[in-house]
Amino acid sequence: MLSAKQFQSKPGGTVVIVDDDPIVRSLIADRITSIGGKALEAADGVSGLSIISRQPIDLALVDLEMPGLHGLDLVRCIRGLPRARHIPIVVITSRVDNKAVQESLAAGATAYLTKPLHWSTFSSYICHLLQLSTNAKLANVDPEGLRFATHSTLVSSAAALKRIAARLLLRSGNDETSTDLCQVSDQLTEAASRFIGERQPLPKSPDNDAKVPDASAANGG
Repeated sequence: MLSAKQFQSKPGGTVVIVDDDPIVRSLIADRITSIGGKALEAADGVSGLSIISRQPIDLALVDLEMPGLHGLDLVRCIRGLPRARHIPIVVITSRVDNKAVQESLAAGATAYLTKPLHWSTFSSYICHLLQLSTNAKLANVDPEGLRFATHSTLVSSAAALKRIAARLLLRSGNDETSTDLCQVSDQLTEAASRFIGERQPLPKSPDNDAKVPDASAANGG
């Protein structure tokens, strides 16, 4: 589990605090801010849902007994939003009955905390949940986007090696090293082709197609 000190060196996540008690919201918001996070407050379920539906959120802290949209209904609504489907949702309530716990988890809550909160452990707990949220985002990276990004990196690296090989040959006439670099470049290009497969045509790189000057020409021969 990450400590509050460790989290301060990481990018802060965005946490929505949905509670009709302004004192509770303020206390939690202060804790979130102290560990490097960004706290957004909502006084009721409808306002909380509006915030979560409009922007990326890393963690939601939801009270149960609120006017208008009940906490359980809010949890269900959050789970229905594609962008928030995988974020941790923590129910924070004064209810200590097992029925409330079971209903919250069944609705889609990740965890259940009871009031009054134990502030000595709260920050570390929130840090851990924010890390889980980050891991979930990474696990749900668009595979097509990742595939093309990797292909682009391989092609760019191959082109850079070709340019280095050409400059090296022109400056020193070191044909052996230049040839080795060209071979590595060709290997990267081949790896890029295999990686992206046959589903999309490979983008052409003019640098990749450029021929390395002949060693004899570089040496004036």
